Amino acid sequence: MEHIKARLAEYLNKANLKTAFLGVALQEVLGKEADKVSFYAFRAGVLWIKVPSPTWAAELMSKKAEIIKKINVLLGEKLIKDLKTLVYSREDFDNEDKKD
Repeated sequence: MEHIKARLAEYLNKANLKTAFLGVALQEVLGKEADKVSFYAFRAGVLWIKVPSPTWAAELMSKKAEIIKKINVLLGEKLIKDLKTLVYSREDFDNEDKKD
């Protein structure tokens, strides 16, 4: 099992797919709450998440350390150093989802 994990990590590093995997990891960590937020970007160790309201931003910030720790464990390395949110209105958030 460890051999597969190491090979997968090597492949992800080469293909620079870790940032693409962050959205999946975020959903895995947040569980039921994942439908209320969306992966936005990852830059310089900072994971940016779109949220539909300031209430959800506050909720995520209250769980910030736990979320960072769980995602880093899931990824197998300390990739994320900070978590930030971008607040969008629910209407903008829903309209953007429809574009995908």
